[in-house]
Amino acid sequence: MVFETMGFRAGFGVGDIVNALVFGSAVVGLFLTWVQIRRNALTQKAIFFKDLYGSIHADPAMSKAFLKIEYSEFRYGPEFHHSEEEVEIDKLLHHCDLICALHLRKLISDKEMSYFEYDFRRIYTNREIRSYFEFLDEFLERLGVKTRSFDSFQAYCEREHY
Repeated sequence: MVFETMGFRAGFGVGDIVNALVFGSAVVGLFLTWVQIRRNALTQKAIFFKDLYGSIHADPAMSKAFLKIEYSEFRYGPEFHHSEEEVEIDKLLHHCDLICALHLRKLISDKEMSYFEYDFRRIYTNREIRSYFEFLDEFLERLGVKTRSFDSFQAYCEREHY
């Protein structure tokens, strides 16, 4: 036979079966590793999302700022600047901006963003917050800064028609 003259032999030996079993177990091992990595990644994303979502109401400063907005107790005016309230409101707005920036980079899905809809709508549609945005945007423009304040948050809310 032609195969025999080239050094090939017909049939399978014990070594071939062992090699096939080793190769098969390596493939199964790689698949199980991939499944475990994927499962761990999903778990880590869930923990990250839980922390991100919960922090608005768990962090005392952000929670206090949100509740002032929620109950129409927040007033923007000259006394706001350099106050503890400014620190709280800015912390809340920076957090919202970060969430929207992560969404823009496709690290947070549309479904996950739906959990923030109520909070974002309440914050963005608040008349006093809008006045604060106007002040910040005018201030940044005078400084020559090309982006507006909390741009990812404002852009997301505008896109969602809040």
